[in-house]
Amino acid sequence: MKRINLALLAAAPVFSCKVFAAADNGSWLAQVQQADATWWEVAYNHCDEKKMNEMLADDMEFVHDEIGIYRGKKAFAELNMQNVCKYADRRREAAPGSMKYEALHNVRDGNKIYGAVVSGDNVFYDVQPGVPDRPISRAHYVHVMLFDGTSWKLSRAISWGHVPIFADKN
Repeated sequence: MKRINLALLAAAPVFSCKVFAAADNGSWLAQVQQADATWWEVAYNHCDEKKMNEMLADDMEFVHDEIGIYRGKKAFAELNMQNVCKYADRRREAAPGSMKYEALHNVRDGNKIYGAVVSGDNVFYDVQPGVPDRPISRAHYVHVMLFDGTSWKLSRAISWGHVPIFADKN
């Protein structure tokens, strides 16, 4: 019997971007990549609360190595608005070459794709006018995204391994 890493599954988010039917096994990857990219732009880089909430599953769970566990859409949205969004001078991007995508198939329902696990590394930047963005920290993440029939929703997210990036002093 295969072992499933429960921490990995718990960490996946599901996004609410309008997409084609997930049953189309040929297009799931592009849909999930777009949903993940949209999530980070909407929720982190632009702090659009309305769009962020549209992308969250009602039972969303977030596990963070530095701030704990948050359960439910409302708790996560409040956390994001109170913490991430208070730093307008920050932005996130995926570390080059770090992204991985795995489809979740339901073998009891014709092997249809019902979700995806997205994992990668984040690089966080300090953004100041007139100077290049400066990388300040890095972390790992895993998202579980579920397809609700019309859109991808962030269902589970795990963020860990936060470390500072120190600029070269030369």
